[in-house]
Amino acid sequence: GAEAAPVDAGSYQVVATVVDLNYNGSASETFIIAKAPATVSLSNLAGTYNGSAHEVLATTTPAGLTVTITYGGSTAPPIDAESYDVVASIQDRNRFGSASGTLVVEKAEAFVTFHDLVQTYNGTPRPVTATTLPPNLRVDFVYAGWPTPQIYPGNFTIEGIINERNYRGYRADAMEIRTTALVRYPPSIDGTV
Repeated sequence: GAEAAPVDAGSYQVVATVVDLNYNGSASETFIIAKAPATVSLSNLAGTYNGSAHEVLATTTPAGLTVTITYGGSTAPPIDAESYDVVASIQDRNRFGSASGTLVVEKAEAFVTFHDLVQTYNGTPRPVTATTLPPNLRVDFVYAGWPTPQIYPGNFTIEGIINERNYRGYRADAMEIRTTALVRYPPSIDGTV
């Protein structure tokens, strides 16, 4: 409907009409302007869990084009430690292009502190306890290569392993089960040993 030639990509219905005193006639056709290609570059594809969203950055050539990014099919940047398939697609009237990659959010390092590493034999299993930083993480214990606590006296290695969705950690230490409690000598004034 406009006399000016179009600039933007799209389909246009073109009508040509003869304007002459002695002749008449017309023709119509569809004029198509295709989108031009553009490139997308992705960055910030690696991170470590910190409780915040991990957003991939996309730059375009030419610059300044609008890009939609999905993470495993979702438009929300992920928080949890995992690998995510990333697809960035240009949303522009005159340009097209896309790029794909993998966002890897690593588990954060956690720390284990053991308690009750020295205990006295009493015929029952002698488990250790542990605290973690950050707190309240699950710790899997390995007692001299076994998942069950030791019973009998001796010295052996205790391992603590954290393997949660967003945290990982490891600690090894020495544990001792004694045959009897140590006696302090001389006895204390109040009679305790």
